Amino acid sequence: MIAIGVQVLQQAQGVSFIQNFIVTFMEQLKFPDPLRTNLMVTGCSFAVHIITFFSFDKIGRRYSLCVGAILLGGTMFGTGITIATGGTSRRSSPAATASIALLILWYCMYGFTWGPGCWVVAGEVGTGQLRERTLFLASMGSFLTSVPINFVNPYVQDRLGGSVTFIYGGFSVVALLWVFLMVPETRGRSLEELDDTFQAHVPTRGFKKYKCNGIGAHITVAQNIQSREVKVVEGE
Repeated sequence: MIAIGVQVLQQAQGVSFIQNFIVTFMEQLKFPDPLRTNLMVTGCSFAVHIITFFSFDKIGRRYSLCVGAILLGGTMFGTGITIATGGTSRRSSPAATASIALLILWYCMYGFTWGPGCWVVAGEVGTGQLRERTLFLASMGSFLTSVPINFVNPYVQDRLGGSVTFIYGGFSVVALLWVFLMVPETRGRSLEELDDTFQAHVPTRGFKKYKCNGIGAHITVAQNIQSREVKVVEGE
């Protein structure tokens, strides 16, 4: 349930909308040169993912997803409010520029948080015996969520215009509640240690402070010692 939930909510917060429909959205707002702007969005996302490769393990899964849901929801709501109150009837209007800037910020925040986070969590929470099936079901949940979004979004976007972002912002609120109630902190633990913690029925918010005494804890200690003792030997 945890793995499927984060994958479904990743899609529901609007990543398919940003990746597949931001060009048509910019055209609706009469934003100049949407294709070039889309290339800039993709470039920003690529740079952010490179940074996240080094930083994500230091932040923590649960904290990252909670903060990410707040930021993603805030930028989606901010986009909708900007369009609704600022007006985008003329080309290059300040409201259109501000709304596109917010969506670029959304994509960057997504790359820092939910982009890698949902896959990391889905890969860690499954038991050793069921990890492959857990990832399969989680991936299917993501796919089965993205398909109807990609099919329905053009019609909803055509009817609602900029207000479509309120829908995705609403799902970020749901995502925040889901992570807070259901997703444990898995950072710094071996997969075996996570198995022990789940089997002990530790509450979601107690994962971070729980101390394992089983085989998983010994594996974690051994892995930490090995990682500190590893030396890189360069050939001459």
